[in-house]
Amino acid sequence: EQADPLHVVDASGNPATIIPGGAIVDSATNFGLIRGGHVDACVLGALEADAEGSFGNWLIPGKKLTGMGGAMDLVNGSKTVILAMIHTQGGKPKIVEKCSLPLTGYKVVDMIVTELCVLKVTPEGLELAEYNPELGDRDTAIRVIHENTAAKLHIAPDLKPMRLPD
Repeated sequence: EQADPLHVVDASGNPATIIPGGAIVDSATNFGLIRGGHVDACVLGALEADAEGSFGNWLIPGKKLTGMGGAMDLVNGSKTVILAMIHTQGGKPKIVEKCSLPLTGYKVVDMIVTELCVLKVTPEGLELAEYNPELGDRDTAIRVIHENTAAKLHIAPDLKPMRLPD
């Protein structure tokens, strides 16, 4: 279906379409749901995340500033915050001990999911809960994940392989 740029836009203001079963709400209703604490979980992308559960996703240094949008409301109004992100960018870890980018949320992240692993944010720091079995055996996977993460990791006692799609 063709987008209607005058009436239906995404959060960035780009024309959007909807698939059967989808729903559209106006901005006031949307923020009422978010700010009212009615969102059980949200999944966001991130440019950088840290061991304390803070993250940045709205400003790339040297790029055009578009604004932070509603992500700050979303992460503070949701009961669970999950980051879905690429583990590294240009060979540089995106999961660090302390964020250097401007923050979207401070100590709000519960879980980070990347192509390499699943990390849980705990009071003790990041816990490696699952690893991608395509990295090799358990010990090889742990080594690869450590090499690509710039934050200290604790290994979960029940560490298991990620369940990958068929």
